[in-house]
Amino acid sequence: MTIDPTNVLADSERQFLTFALDLAADQMASRGDEFDEDDEAALAKFRRMADEAQQP
Repeated sequence: MTIDPTNVLADSERQFLTFALDLAADQMASRGDEFDEDDEAALAKFRRMADEAQQP
């Protein structure tokens, strides 16, 4: 798979995105019933996208 250069995140961008995703996961865990499997799947998808956008 070829990485599209427009999808590459700088280290600071990836760090910020990871921080935001961690905060979202914490909120989802603390609010429990407000989130369902679709929300958890979306969070997992965003985490995968962030991992894939790492610089080579």
